[in-house]
Amino acid sequence: PASDDPAKDREIYLKLLTMDGDGLRERRTKSIPAARLHELAAVPDLRGRGARHVHRSPLEKAREHWFETNAQGKIAWRASIDREQRESLTRRIFDRLSYDQKLEFCVRPEEIEGPSEAAWRDINAHLGTQSTSLPELVAELGKRRFGRVPRVGDAFCGGGSIPFEAARLGCDVYASDLNPVAALLTWGALNIVGGGPEVAKQVEEARAALFAAVDEQITKWGIEHNEKGWRADLYLYCYETQCPECGWTIPLSGSWVIGEKSGVVADLLPDVKTKTFRIDIREGASKNDLRRAKDAGTIKDGEMICPSPDCAKKDVATRIKVSVLRGDRREGGETVYGIRAWSENQVVAGADDLYHERLYCIRWLVPTKGGKSERVYRAPDAHDLAREKKAMSLLMERFDDWRAQGILPTMAIRPGAETRRIRRDLGATYWHHLFNPRQLLVLGTMMDAVSREEGVRLATQLLETGVALNLNSRITRWHPRNDQDVAALYTNAFAALYNYSCRSFAFLTQAIVLSRQSRISGRYAVETCDARHSDILRDLWITDPPYADAINYHELCDFFLAWYRGPLQKLFPEWHTDGRYALAVVGKDEQFRQSMADVYKNLAQHMPDNGMQVVMFTHNDAAVWADLCMILWAAGLQVTAAWCVSTETGSEVAHKDNG
Repeated sequence: PASDDPAKDREIYLKLLTMDGDGLRERRTKSIPAARLHELAAVPDLRGRGARHVHRSPLEKAREHWFETNAQGKIAWRASIDREQRESLTRRIFDRLSYDQKLEFCVRPEEIEGPSEAAWRDINAHLGTQSTSLPELVAELGKRRFGRVPRVGDAFCGGGSIPFEAARLGCDVYASDLNPVAALLTWGALNIVGGGPEVAKQVEEARAALFAAVDEQITKWGIEHNEKGWRADLYLYCYETQCPECGWTIPLSGSWVIGEKSGVVADLLPDVKTKTFRIDIREGASKNDLRRAKDAGTIKDGEMICPSPDCAKKDVATRIKVSVLRGDRREGGETVYGIRAWSENQVVAGADDLYHERLYCIRWLVPTKGGKSERVYRAPDAHDLAREKKAMSLLMERFDDWRAQGILPTMAIRPGAETRRIRRDLGATYWHHLFNPRQLLVLGTMMDAVSREEGVRLATQLLETGVALNLNSRITRWHPRNDQDVAALYTNAFAALYNYSCRSFAFLTQAIVLSRQSRISGRYAVETCDARHSDILRDLWITDPPYADAINYHELCDFFLAWYRGPLQKLFPEWHTDGRYALAVVGKDEQFRQSMADVYKNLAQHMPDNGMQVVMFTHNDAAVWADLCMILWAAGLQVTAAWCVSTETGSEVAHKDNG
């Protein structure tokens, strides 16, 4: 509640969030290395106006008495400085840092119990409350305003952040989303991450059981181990196509750098007799080698660059547009894409398809004397290619049965803004087309084990399989700069790649780690529902809705839903298990505005007169903001405040695609 003292309101609000000075000290649980403290103490004070008025600060003057260079040549505390003195000096240095600098050494607000006792005295004095924790305060203020613990709803729950935090604060929570994948993520946040120690134990047991069962089967098949006892860590594939100018088969990649840090490159060696290229893998590459391998990419800016000896004889490099390779054409004023659509039962390219897949590099785990292992990169040999064929054979033995049982996807890819690209570039028409035979075999083995589980164990294993899907598909990027793969949907978009990475099961399990546990105290319910027809009463509706040119989540979610449908029906028989494209609130035209107005009108009708809605909205276009205001006005809502929020967490920088 606001008072007549806005400055004090802000001070108390920051205390509640532990974002004030005292709160940041409470959150400083990370130790600051002596060398970093030595560096920070050297920052001068600025007095007056200009460089002529720079003076050495007391900390800068004193630091030579606190630190010394040890025998290893590193900055360390002097032996004469005891623990109490170190903490006192560390705090002095910490207090003079900027807010952003302090965050480097602080945990997030939710990782501590909350405000200190001293902070609670100030909070209670200002608010007229008697609370000692955030859930107590929320309950006390809720009863004062609504006569009960606040009932909070989110009709666009997505990944579940809003419902999770509301429940963690003790609220009575209702969450819904039209898309069942979003509802599952929210349910998982509330029940698994928020389930406390007992659930954490069940989750760990479920993870261990899944990994053990699948690993035993993979090892028995022998598709990830070679004759030396090495186990594959990662497979790299590329597409090949024939150059229409010279008839050579050209491996496609935007760069032939495999690992900048590890110094690994791929060399294309022509075979004149077969008009193909052998791909050799070379470790220990120099900077010049890396530069040449990067420049030797065979597909750039939407064009194939032919490196064959025949095309090399020409004065100008042969560059052919991908659209020409595909055979795109104009008919009736529209572009018709020439790449052949794959059939439902297809898992690899047919003889007449434009692109064919090629395994060109394997990263192996080689055991060392210390019981550890080191990674080495090798080109596949005849034995490796035989294992590829075996994986294909094992898959086809199970393919029809697994699809009939719902273990492998049977969903067709519906046309849409995102899905159009993978149909145009790859010919993919069913979701299983985005996974190669090895991936389908491993993921199918995981889903086969998942399908036998119940309850929390089933949900846990299903969500972990979702992580595996995102890291093991034909649209999973390989990032040579960091020698690592990048999740398929890290940009929230589908992008067809000319080369991609495939994790072995041994490497796949390393990415699947349950996040930190957090006990939630509020009641909650999750369901699949169109927000225009929700009939649940809430005191507070807090939403982060779709808007204008927002991400097409309804299309992206089908990537997972194609695999989830069977287990979801088992877990939540009352949920619908299709994406319901026709009902999705998307776009930025009149239909979008009308749909949004209908949603917020319905929510307004399902809250008390003293209720409130909070709408989270991020967009740079003033016209879109104007649309939002009109939508809220049309819904019968009155805007009483607009808050500009800057979070403590910066946005991640997206990496450039290697394809």
